[in-house]
Parts: sequence; C-alpha cells; structure tokens
Amino acid sequence: MLQLERQQQILNYLEKNRKATTNELSELLGVSATTIRTALNQMDKEKLLTQTHGGAIYRNRPCDY
Repeated sequence: MLQLERQQQILNYLEKNRKATTNELSELLGVSATTIRTALNQMDKEKLLTQTHGGAIYRNRPCDY
C-alpha cells in the first residue's frame, strides 16, 4: 500500500470515528504500529489530524497557527 493510500484510509477512519488508537489503525491497515506512528507524525505536521499519545483525533479544519 502506498503512503498516500494509507494516509487517506486513516483520514477516512478518523472522519467516521473521530479518534483512533495506533493499535486500531495498525490492525485495520495490516501494518506495524511503527508504520502508523510514522504516518500519524507526518500527517500531524501537515495539520491533517492531531496526533495524541497512543493515537490520533480527527481535525475538522486546518489551523492557521
């Protein structure tokens, strides 16, 4: 699975469920928790979601700060 496909699936899941743990996403996508953490870190930097300890939460709109 390509990185962009993985990110889109994560965003789709978060949009429906509002939050997710690293383990949930790892099982859903069939990749390691390390791979998920790397993706969440990148997506947080891009302001696509908010990374939390152990997972992520959905970000409704981009922040300007």
